[in-house]
Amino acid sequence: MASTCLEHALATVFFWSLASPTANFTTDAHGKGVNYVDFYPGSDKPYLVTTAIKIWDYLSKSCVPTMEGRTNNPSFAVSHPNLSIYLPSQEHPQLCTGARLVRRDVNEVAVGFDEGIVVIKVLNPRTAWTHRANCNRIPLSIQEIGTTEIFATALLHSPNGRFVTVVGDGEYIIYTALAWRNRAFGSGTGFAWVGDSNTYAVLESKVKLRVFKNLEERGDAGMKGTGSWAVDAIYGGPVLGARGMGFVIFVNFFFF
Repeated sequence: MASTCLEHALATVFFWSLASPTANFTTDAHGKGVNYVDFYPGSDKPYLVTTAIKIWDYLSKSCVPTMEGRTNNPSFAVSHPNLSIYLPSQEHPQLCTGARLVRRDVNEVAVGFDEGIVVIKVLNPRTAWTHRANCNRIPLSIQEIGTTEIFATALLHSPNGRFVTVVGDGEYIIYTALAWRNRAFGSGTGFAWVGDSNTYAVLESKVKLRVFKNLEERGDAGMKGTGSWAVDAIYGGPVLGARGMGFVIFVNFFFF
């Protein structure tokens, strides 16, 4: 696992093993901040790309190439999941290259930015290219499906799309996505879905975590691995992520 932050003067990238709380090694050869890191998905090369924009061989701990030519601060750089190409982007107030998020699927890349979303098709992966086209707005109809009893600060869709969780005011409410029916509610400052959409975790307080399966609480679940440390936020996915002041832990949902 790799991570980075902007707190270090040299924009250090940390390489971790999940079995150890100490980084295996670090790289400091970045003159400016690093906003994003991503591993090359193929098994043939041990590469990691950073938004410097540099490609690192994490076995030899050396920088392979540095990609030049950008004019603005890079916001991200990711590896294509199927092609041997990298997709970097830089901040720009008007152009689509001022992207904030990337979603990748085969040879089509969806890029989200301040003014909307654009989909780019990679026709020839062997050709280096830059996309700087102006984006046309697509009019979308708006349909109001309901209201919520709390002031929402977060909306979290279940992985299968059947449910939506609204979090806010120290509470959470689970609605059906289409009919907007209330299925469950309770106290909580954080919420996270697991991949099967039947299991979810609720951070009720900084030291209390509750886990539910099929809308029923797992009575044997608890906050494992954090000791007396306070947890600020939780994140869903294949494993449960918990973040606190100076630490991040990952817990298998099915170990609860």
